[in-house]
Amino acid sequence: FMLQLAKSGRFGRVLTASAIITVLAGALLFWPTSGGLNGDWLKTPQGITLTIGAIFGIVAMLHGIFATGPITVKMGALAKELLGRQGPPPPELMKEAQALGARLGTNSIISLALGGLALLFMAAAQTI
Repeated sequence: FMLQLAKSGRFGRVLTASAIITVLAGALLFWPTSGGLNGDWLKTPQGITLTIGAIFGIVAMLHGIFATGPITVKMGALAKELLGRQGPPPPELMKEAQALGARLGTNSIISLALGGLALLFMAAAQTI
């Protein structure tokens, strides 16, 4: 399943586009909420908490683009090679696919944790 998804090359592009759109939408919402980046509001508990959440969101996007994205590209190239072969894949290619899958899993957990922290801080800012 993952090989088919990676083969198309769309998976990484869709995730990157959605991350960028989410951060841009957040920036558009942050502007009026902060009173146009009003320094006095930014020093309030709500302003600090929301800003920390925004930073976690931006870091999550950057991690996805620069850490997870290249792994996805490599997996796509490997998937095309594996699926284009006749017969069982060579063990070295399967080993490489498994290593890339493990790296992708680790980086996905990091991105998820960063996104979760962003969500947590942004939600907390609404209750302050």
